[in-house]
This record gives sequence, structure tokens and C-alpha cells, in this order.
Amino acid sequence: MDRTGPEYRLPLSRTHFLRSRGDTGHTVTPERTSITKARHTRDAGGRSTTQAPKNRESMAKDPTAGSILADNFYGKTFHASLEHYRETVHGQVHRDLEDVQKDLTAGVEDLTKKFEDHLRRLTSIEEPLQRPFDAEILKVQRSPNPENVGHSVAEEVLLLDRIEEFRKCRVEKEATLCKLWEEWEDVQFQLITLAADVYGQDSISFAQTRDEDLKPGQKERLQKALNHVHGAHGNTASDEYALLEEGLKGCEANMAEITSKTKNLMTELQQQYNIQKNKLFKSLTLHIEMLAAL
Repeated sequence: MDRTGPEYRLPLSRTHFLRSRGDTGHTVTPERTSITKARHTRDAGGRSTTQAPKNRESMAKDPTAGSILADNFYGKTFHASLEHYRETVHGQVHRDLEDVQKDLTAGVEDLTKKFEDHLRRLTSIEEPLQRPFDAEILKVQRSPNPENVGHSVAEEVLLLDRIEEFRKCRVEKEATLCKLWEEWEDVQFQLITLAADVYGQDSISFAQTRDEDLKPGQKERLQKALNHVHGAHGNTASDEYALLEEGLKGCEANMAEITSKTKNLMTELQQQYNIQKNKLFKSLTLHIEMLAAL
């Protein structure tokens, strides 16, 4: 903005002390500035123009007129600048608020979307966990397929079915073990009978003869075996040795058979138990790892 026109001249009369170029002393000469009052006119187009008055001395008659005019001009200029600054600040603040609102809205929408996705993932994880544990499906590796040599076949079975099969197998094996134990008791009583025949009833001592150490019926069977030996103890020595040898052979055969059956059965039971235990523990470990991964 050009402020060199006559309307921007000093509004107040003041004395300036100027030093003359030719003087070397400190002599000063006062110089009084003149007051110029701007004159406002309008042209043919209605635009306002400011002109300096031709007669400057007329302004000297009223020294306060120039000061009032300058004050009015500067006041209007300051007001216009203030209005422009206010509008600029208002527009900038409005744009900044719109940008902040857009950022907050975008952030809230993004957070809402992430929260909904997280809820969907939790729902998808929770649905399998709500099913009963027995209803879980296990992948069991069966024997290799003859058509695809070297590739094992994975079969999906219910955990409940596997538990029922294991319980059924356990009941069958328990019945077999009970039968074998009864046969072993029969062999023990036969050995007691043979020992009583050879050495006599008085030379035999038993480590467990208390009622609480014997199962129901064992004490009666023991008394019967000893009474049978006592009635047949009057036979000759040759007959006793022959019977003893025959009994020992039969006992060895029975013992070998029972031992073989017991070993085979125990091996089979141990294998079945290890297989079932490993399958169950693998399944439990897998589910625990899945839960821990969540």
C-alpha cells in the first residue's frame, strides 16, 4: 500500500531541528511542517478519489482539521485491517476444525471397524468352544493305504466314540486278567498241595494266613488242600515221587502257559494303553495350544 500521498502526511505540527551542511557548528534552524488536508471527490464512475488542496495556507487557519482527518483515516484503515485479520483467523480456524473433525471421524470409524472384526473373530472362536468336549473330532492316522504306498490315511472320528472304544477294551482286558489271576490261584494251591505231599504239612509255613490278608474263599480252599494232603500222606514214597514229578511237569506246563499268556496280555494292554494315552494327550495338547494362541 502506497502511503506517500498527501493524505499520509504528518497530522501534527512539529518543529524539526536540522543541521546545515555548510555549518560545522551546532547551530540549528527550525523548520515547520505544513498541514495538508485531503479532499475527497467522486469521478463519473462513482469512484472516490482523494486530492490535495491547492491552497495549503487554508489548512493553516484550522490546525486541528488535519489531525482529525488523519485520525479518521487511520481508524478506518485499522478497522479494515482488523476485519480482514478476523475473517482470515475465522476461516483458518474453521478449516482446522473441519480437518480435526474429519480426522476424528475417520479414526472412530476405523476403530469401530476393527472392534467389529475383533468381535467376529471372538465369535468364530467361541462357537467351537461351546460344543461339548466329547463332541470334538479327532484326526486319526490309520494304516497306510495299499493303493498309495507310504502315505497314511487320516480319518476323522468323534472323541466320544474313541472313549467308548477304550472303555469297552478296558472292560474286556480286565475280565481276561481276572480269569488269568484265578487260574494262577489254582496253580498256587496245587503247588501248596505238592509241597505238603513232599515235605509234610507240618514243615510248611505260610507268610500270609490272616483273614485280612486273604480274599474271601481262599482260606477254605487252603484248608481243603491241606486236608487232602493229610489223608493221602500214607502212600508209599515211590508213589509220592511219581505224583510229585507228574505234578511238577504239569505245573511247569501250566506255569509256562500262564506266563506266556500273561506276558502277551500285559504287552498288548500296555500297547493299547500307550496308544490311547498318546492320542488323548495329543488331542488335549492341541486344544490347549489353540486356546493359548488366542
